[in-house]
Amino acid sequence: MLDRLGLKEFVTRSFLIISLLGFTALWYSPFIVSLATVLSFVFLLIDYKRIAFMPKWIQYTSLGILSITVLEAGLSGFHPISIQKFTLILGFCFVLFAGFHFYTFKKKWLIHFLLVLASVVCIVNIFAVSNYLMHKTELDQMLLQSKSIPILNMHHIHFGIINAVTIVGLVGVLFLHNLDTRITRIALFLSVLIFISLHILSSRTGLIAFYMGCFSALVVYTKQSNSLKTLAIGLGLFIAITFISYNFSTSFHNKVSNSIEDIQSWGKGDEINHKSMAMRIEAYKTCIDIIKKEPFGTGSHMLEESMQSQYIDNHTVLYKENRMGPHNQFLEYGVKYGILGVLLVLLFFYSLVRELDLTLPNVALISILFVAMIFESLLERQASLFFIALFIPLFYHLFDKKLTNGI
Repeated sequence: MLDRLGLKEFVTRSFLIISLLGFTALWYSPFIVSLATVLSFVFLLIDYKRIAFMPKWIQYTSLGILSITVLEAGLSGFHPISIQKFTLILGFCFVLFAGFHFYTFKKKWLIHFLLVLASVVCIVNIFAVSNYLMHKTELDQMLLQSKSIPILNMHHIHFGIINAVTIVGLVGVLFLHNLDTRITRIALFLSVLIFISLHILSSRTGLIAFYMGCFSALVVYTKQSNSLKTLAIGLGLFIAITFISYNFSTSFHNKVSNSIEDIQSWGKGDEINHKSMAMRIEAYKTCIDIIKKEPFGTGSHMLEESMQSQYIDNHTVLYKENRMGPHNQFLEYGVKYGILGVLLVLLFFYSLVRELDLTLPNVALISILFVAMIFESLLERQASLFFIALFIPLFYHLFDKKLTNGI
């Protein structure tokens, strides 16, 4: 028994180290992220019988998504793009299943693990904010043109989502766990610094997802506490933070200005070119038209060709270079895998609502990911798949009602 417990502790520690290494590698080495993903599967094999004890609905829906990528790969004649999408989702399942299994060991470890992850995020923020301040005039002008502040080797939207989820996790730990003074100070420092950085660096998608996550948690808390006063205070804080950010952060101010210009361009012919949200809306319309014509999907290998062909059929006003892909996970899966693909992504979110205790951090996490996938296809890149697969089981075990001080 002791030997088995000792082996389990050794493997758990090893998994935490490897997953941390994979997380840091999101900013410098896709190969190391892939290695961490494969090792997650190896760790699972050591104690494979316990995989069955992970939340059933999450297990079934993630395997369902994996199954449609396998089927589509076969139907495409094992096209390289289809194989790539299959391997990405397979890796996602490896890390997700391993997280649910190994994060069960010690709550203290998970808190420390989250703090280390947050420290990595904080360091990246410091470098990115420093770069922004050194090139402030140029980057502020780029924000007015729907461009983004560059992040070290990462898509800016994905980094915004990582920041948003990390803040929610840190605040959840602060309020729902009894922490010693030193850990409390570290968590508070990290959450404040990342929160400030979010409002300087983040894309509009990251900011919208973050505040929609906070708002969802606020609504749930208002319902649970039956206190409209809490809702009023929360909304007041949102308004105050937005006002302060608009007046004291040039980057935030320029994002708002660009958003207003974007909205004003809607329906005004080729003015929508170079307006990111307007171009997204045009892409959404194009995807919906494809799904109507191909309810069983075109296949992932045909997505680009199908999109460009439908843009032409729709007589789009977008210039060729601005005819973007779906930028919406639900519609992207709809184009690739048909209506079944859309239903499986929706079922995955239903499984999260069903299986995660609806503590406030979990509500915020689910809302952040859901809103983010409306504006970005997060299941298409290794980086976003890896951090989602890490954070979902981490929140599942950190914010279980039975193991926290409250809701």
